[in-house]
Amino acid sequence: MTLEQIATMLNERVVPAIMGDSFTLSPDLSNIIDFGTAISSMTASQFKDYMDSFVAGIARTITDDREYSPEKLPFYIDEQEYGGAVQSIKADMFTVQNSHLYSLENGQTYNDVNKFFGTSFNNKVFEKDDTYQIVKSIPEYMYKKAFTSAQGVAEITNYIERLIRNTERRAASSLEHNLLAALAKVGKKINLVTMYNLMVTGSADPAVDPVFAAIYTDVTTEAGEGGSVYTTDAKKPATVTAANCIYNPTFMKWAINVIKNVSDALPFANKKYNDGTVSTWLPTEDRVRVFNSAFINAYEVFLKADTRNRDEVDIDGGYYKTPFWNIQPADMVPTVVNSSIVGDTKWTEVEGEQVESNDNLPNVIGLVFDRYAAGYTRTPIPTAMSYNESGRFFNMFIDINNRYFVDTRNTAVVFTLN
Repeated sequence: MTLEQIATMLNERVVPAIMGDSFTLSPDLSNIIDFGTAISSMTASQFKDYMDSFVAGIARTITDDREYSPEKLPFYIDEQEYGGAVQSIKADMFTVQNSHLYSLENGQTYNDVNKFFGTSFNNKVFEKDDTYQIVKSIPEYMYKKAFTSAQGVAEITNYIERLIRNTERRAASSLEHNLLAALAKVGKKINLVTMYNLMVTGSADPAVDPVFAAIYTDVTTEAGEGGSVYTTDAKKPATVTAANCIYNPTFMKWAINVIKNVSDALPFANKKYNDGTVSTWLPTEDRVRVFNSAFINAYEVFLKADTRNRDEVDIDGGYYKTPFWNIQPADMVPTVVNSSIVGDTKWTEVEGEQVESNDNLPNVIGLVFDRYAAGYTRTPIPTAMSYNESGRFFNMFIDINNRYFVDTRNTAVVFTLN
């Protein structure tokens, strides 16, 4: 926090109660010594209440700044907007029918007025509140000494600020990655490696791509000049695996093409790309794309950098990248296989007891989802502070309330290398 921010926060929360309404700290804290003198004469009980408000002000400033996870994934929602997102009710699309307006016939009966044309409504949101606490001890002399100079105030403020900010950054990052994992588990899966291998081996589903496999054959017969016939060997693309596909330019171009095609289809109303309850569509301005770093870095380094017409392979509209979903790889060097696992557990009853086992989803390299398919907000709860008389130190108890949700009705598409 800057000196001006610190002065504003103290003037709003602490100074009037100690110094009266006529005194105001200057933006550069040049008159802090007067405030510090008043503090030094306080009892520990009096001081505790004012410092409680001081710490709460720092926590609220950090929350309002919204400087959370290192990646700053677009999951955070303002407290005011959060309620509307959670309580949203979606209605299925209306249907149209032929109108008799310009073809009414004398004596004909039209019974549409007696029919009931209903609308399907749905509210399907999984929501949870989760609170965590930050606890720290600070000696009494450190507090009181801090308010004898502008530098001292800045140091104690930044000390508390770093404590709260670093804790919140880590907690927010963990929550955002778990929200990514939740979307990956419920989203519609598109298995890129399986689709590609079916095409290059000639066993592709005609409904998926009827011409891809026919482009590449082992032997091609062509007519030359003068009607002569000759044959040439055409290189047939090799099948790929999850581990080696990122090094295959043909696969990467095809995969990026599929991702772009699906992205272009999302703005139109459908039930294909959600849980199928009601029709939804994804406005371009609300579209979020997050890719596994190992996959998208290979695209940027091996494909995009070596392509002359870069715009043709560019993923327009931008994207985020993440080095893992909700499981950090144990290996020093992340790969597209060890960093693309979405972790989950399941419980199975065995002989009357619940047994935990892995229910992981491997090889997830990308998510495309609606901005409001998942989100969270956080609110600092009023700080509590206690004083230990024998040790002459204060304990700060800073509680932060997390509220988060996943809406399965909204668009979420998952690209995998399965």
